Amino acid sequence: MQWDIVNVGSNLKRQNDYQKIPEKEVPLFIETEIARVKSFENIYGVTYPAATAIILLGTLLFLTLNSSKLNALGLSLIFLGLSTFTIDFFAKERADKYLESLIVEKEKAKKLIS
Repeated sequence: MQWDIVNVGSNLKRQNDYQKIPEKEVPLFIETEIARVKSFENIYGVTYPAATAIILLGTLLFLTLNSSKLNALGLSLIFLGLSTFTIDFFAKERADKYLESLIVEKEKAKKLIS
């Protein structure tokens, strides 16, 4: 999520690797990429409920307690939950588009080999 610089480097390396492999190995490369993307897709099923719980806890702290420190903590939790939703929403969208493009490339590779 917040490791974008690392991911950019990793993605560039994967693009370079993809361009260097022989045509007959393209389907295997694509299959490994599909498996890699699918392996981390299930994290969104955890982070969305966790972000919801964080927001609810923050709202509870902010609205029910009269301590300025706990109100600040509550507000911070609300921002943390909203940030998590925002980051994961765009990360999931990017992963879905990448997975879709991999599936299209897989079909093209099958046609080339056939």
